[in-house]
Amino acid sequence: MSALVGLYAAILLYVTVSQSELWPFSSYPMFSRPLCSERLTVYRLELEREDGSRELYRFPDPYEAIDFDREARHMLGRAVREGSSSVITAWLQIQARELSPTPTKARLVAFGFQHREEIHACELP
Repeated sequence: MSALVGLYAAILLYVTVSQSELWPFSSYPMFSRPLCSERLTVYRLELEREDGSRELYRFPDPYEAIDFDREARHMLGRAVREGSSSVITAWLQIQARELSPTPTKARLVAFGFQHREEIHACELP
């Protein structure tokens, strides 16, 4: 038992003195701060069909996505922040063609703690 405590103390001392990151002894923001759920926003692609039915699609998580998908996510985030509707419309049209054969409308929707906000919508050809 005392050997385990000594090992733990040695690891803590090493991490503190060397100012290095070693999970679970980390100060990386993802691990060291609580996440406030009221500020969390999740984006979804919503496709609407001719019959009025709607379906939500999630974006791939960054660690699941290939490099192109990650770059597209960053580009989309920048377009949303800057209000570039042409970029958002192009992205929605590309995603809609890949995900569903007959959508008539595509929306970028933000979901947060107790709210839903339509960021952008476009009719599909």
